Amino acid sequence: MQARKLCAQSFPTTRHVRVRAPRRLVALSKLAQLTSALAVLGLASIRVSADTPERPAIASNRWAEDWSVLADPDVPREPLDELKYIRLSNNDARTYLSLGANIRERFEVNDTNFGTGGNQQDSYLLSRTEAHLDLRLHGQVQVFFQLQSDVSPGKQRPAPVDQDRLSVEQGFVAVSEPLGDGVVAIRVGRQENGFDLQRFLSVRDGPNVRQSYDGVSVAYTRGPWRFITLYTHPVENRNSSLFDDYSSPHLSLGLVRIERQVASSSSLSAYVGQFRQDDARFPSASGNERRDLVEVRYTGVSGRVDWDAEAMSQNGRYRLADHPRLGDRGCYWANVWFSWVSAENQPPVRCSFRGQKPDRSSTRHVQPTVSQWLLLHDCGLHNLCEPGPCQDRLLDGTAT
Repeated sequence: MQARKLCAQSFPTTRHVRVRAPRRLVALSKLAQLTSALAVLGLASIRVSADTPERPAIASNRWAEDWSVLADPDVPREPLDELKYIRLSNNDARTYLSLGANIRERFEVNDTNFGTGGNQQDSYLLSRTEAHLDLRLHGQVQVFFQLQSDVSPGKQRPAPVDQDRLSVEQGFVAVSEPLGDGVVAIRVGRQENGFDLQRFLSVRDGPNVRQSYDGVSVAYTRGPWRFITLYTHPVENRNSSLFDDYSSPHLSLGLVRIERQVASSSSLSAYVGQFRQDDARFPSASGNERRDLVEVRYTGVSGRVDWDAEAMSQNGRYRLADHPRLGDRGCYWANVWFSWVSAENQPPVRCSFRGQKPDRSSTRHVQPTVSQWLLLHDCGLHNLCEPGPCQDRLLDGTAT
């Protein structure tokens, strides 16, 4: 009995004591676990968003849009996407059909008497409707077709650029193929082209009827370089009946252009071209007209400052039907502007400088006018600085 008591005293019974952690430590532990899980999900979402292609923006030239990105289910959806991307192949997402439309409504009031009298106030609506289809095959072949209908109800004296009941605005076939270290693209048919600020070659988006060209264009892209050449005939609008627009070999425009992406936010471009018009008729003369066009432009953005510098020249020659001499005329001008934003949510402040060289002519007795679709400033020597606030806004037009 004594031995058993000694054993019991020497080896006491072991007790398991459960110590409870404070509630604050438990809450902090759960919060740390939740934060870790959210961080993992955030990294995953960032990785997915970085790999997801962006939706293309609505372009002025609708043929430049590529809606094959809608084949990716991770791309955010918007209304009418089922019309923008109609997949035609189960094996190739780049084979699809895209449908779209543009509607632009603009109301104008013209009350410009300037003290001359006889001019009445003219209030009217400029309405433009466009519809197109864009067929892509394997990312290499494009068939683009676009109709336009332009009306100007209420305008007393509509101009040729104000209305066109129904016509083919664009209709071309384009093919792109790898060539060397770059890609060559050839486009044949009725098309719209515009470069830089569209001084000479323009889609003429300001008036109601846009400007189209019948011809061929070839572009070769290699790294930061791009080379473009084209030969076209400007389309002339008659509006006598449906689909009566036409082009003539007596009116043509050809040019060669080179582009260089200097940095991610700046580029340099230059082109030379010639406009030819046979049997041109001016108020005081008629004859064959030739115009040589040159433009160089450098533009870019850096932080809150953006800039644009361009130099242009236009030299013309015309052989008069009733005069054996060959007259020539020329004008040169340059524009430089830059703008900066002083603070967020504030309109930029722009300062521009313009210079022009007076016109020269070897036949002073002839004063031809400039073709309507070409832009030529009034000739004179001046240098202006025009500081002031500016803010670009897109107020009219809807597109799908």
